[in-house]
Parts: sequence; structure tokens; C-alpha cells
Amino acid sequence: MLIGILQTGDIPDQLHSRFGNYNHMFVRLLGQHNSDFEFAVYRVLDLQFPDSASDCDGWLITGSRFG
Repeated sequence: MLIGILQTGDIPDQLHSRFGNYNHMFVRLLGQHNSDFEFAVYRVLDLQFPDSASDCDGWLITGSRFG
């Protein structure tokens, strides 16, 4: 199953070395429960969007300080 991660922001710099970025946290969290998951990350904060809603089987939208 391909999970699309729409990354809407970056983690604060002081936390990055300990946790990675938001996409890394979700990959670790979800990947430990289901090894069948694959992930595609779209940095929407940098205007990188999927071509279609059907590009992935499911979607996750990260939080950000802009939320």
C-alpha cells in the first residue's frame, strides 16, 4: 500500500537531529505497524504536489507551524 505524505512544514531546527523531519516520524510510526506500507513524500511547502489524488492508496497531511 502506497501512503502519500503531504509535508506542509519542517520540524523546528532544535528537534531535527533527534527526531528527523515530520515525514521521517510518520514513516517510523506507521512502518513499525505494517511492513507492507510504502511512502511517497510530497513537500507541498515547496509547491511539490502529486499529479492526481489516485497516485497513492491513502494520504496523510502533516501539521506545521502554519496550521
